[in-house]
Amino acid sequence: MHWPASISAALAVAIGAVVPALAADPRLPLRTDVRDVSISKRTFLDLYVTAREAAAALASYPDMVLVDLRPAPVVAASGGAAVDGVVQVPLLVAKAQAAPTTGDPIMEVDPRFAEKIKAALQARRLGADATILMLCSAGIQSSRAADLLAEIGYSNVYVIIDGYDGNFDAEHSLGGKGWRNEDLPVARPPAPRTASDRQ
Repeated sequence: MHWPASISAALAVAIGAVVPALAADPRLPLRTDVRDVSISKRTFLDLYVTAREAAAALASYPDMVLVDLRPAPVVAASGGAAVDGVVQVPLLVAKAQAAPTTGDPIMEVDPRFAEKIKAALQARRLGADATILMLCSAGIQSSRAADLLAEIGYSNVYVIIDGYDGNFDAEHSLGGKGWRNEDLPVARPPAPRTASDRQ
């Protein structure tokens, strides 16, 4: 059963301070007091790391998986985490129709998201107990993805709380500044070609 985000967040707040994460990976920090996590980023599992903590863990433990949830055009424009074990599985996809007033695509959760995660893990011979680190722009889509996976049995899904671009809510960032602002390995998009490059 999937709860609406507002109910999920309220439940996470209500029980999160009482019950610590049950399946936390001992190689990552366990935060038993998550009151500093914005309600929009709270998850059923209450597993959170900063971008810096995630990068250190990924460098030390090759069995961990970093999932970049941002759409391919966003990653192409702003770059991505340059670490082993990163897979790109966007959480949101464009619906067939566009918004009537703006013509912009209407985004929805990819109905095949869980299937794509499972395939990415199987390609690395990992299962639902693998440690997965979710990366989005600022941590909000990561929390949504973590809850989707927790509902179907994934037990070690962490939210990179400050995301790739940095946390827009400094009060609830756990001190993180975002992957690209923490001087962490970044794969930069190629520079645009100029007219002289084409000659």
